[in-house]
Order: sequence, then C-alpha cells, then structure tokens
Amino acid sequence: MAAESFIVTNSDGTTDLTFNRQSLAGSKSRWSCSVNTVSDRLFIDIDHQMKPSGSLGTDTHLVTFRHEKINSSTGANVVASVGFVVKVPRDTTIPAATIGDLISNLASLFSKNFMLTFINGDTPSGDYNVTGPFNPVRQ
Repeated sequence: MAAESFIVTNSDGTTDLTFNRQSLAGSKSRWSCSVNTVSDRLFIDIDHQMKPSGSLGTDTHLVTFRHEKINSSTGANVVASVGFVVKVPRDTTIPAATIGDLISNLASLFSKNFMLTFINGDTPSGDYNVTGPFNPVRQ
C-alpha cells in the first residue's frame, strides 16, 4: 500500500516538513505540506510511468517540488519548482547498479556551492565528490 504521508528536510538540515497525500489519479499523486496556507503552499508531485510487465521500453519516474506563493503587492501567483526524472530502461544492457550510480552522481551535485553557481547560469567547477549520507547544508 502507498504511503499516506512522508517527511522531507529543508536546506537548514534541521527543519522537517510533513507532506500528506492530497490526490491520487492513476500513476500520478500530489502531496501537500501540512503547514500550507491559502497564500503560501508547498506541493510534491510524483508520477511513475511504468511499462507493462514483460515488455521492453523505459520506465519513467518523476518528482517535482513546487512552491506557490501569492505576491502581496500584485496578487500574482509566483511559482518556483525543482524536479528530477529517473528513466530506467527495461533492457539489461544498463544494469540497475548503473542507475544507482547515476542517482548518486546527481546527488553529489546538490551542494550549496554547486547549486548557487548553477542557478546563476554558470557551470561550476570543483570536486563534488560527496561521501557518506547526503547533507544539503554541506558546503
């Protein structure tokens, strides 16, 4: 059975946010943060597009974090989002361990130094080899 709620941690490394399932339609689910207000909302959208058992092709898994906030001056809805896609071929040419390596490679880039440079339009250089548990507040 699918989970009804889960907890994620903010970039400060200590603030936990609880997300509760708001909707489920086919392969797509939406999760709403327990502290949402009408003018300040956090959502997580998850979608699993799986091929039928025994068939070839690629399974696609998508996670999107979305923050919607009403601009108090203009009344406009302002949205920021971050997401990632994992595509897993049903062909054994690329083994499951390689998919794990790709996920680990991506997670290595989720450091403050890399992301601050990246969202300013640059490609950072340096060593982003992160060992041990992932810590988003690691410099």
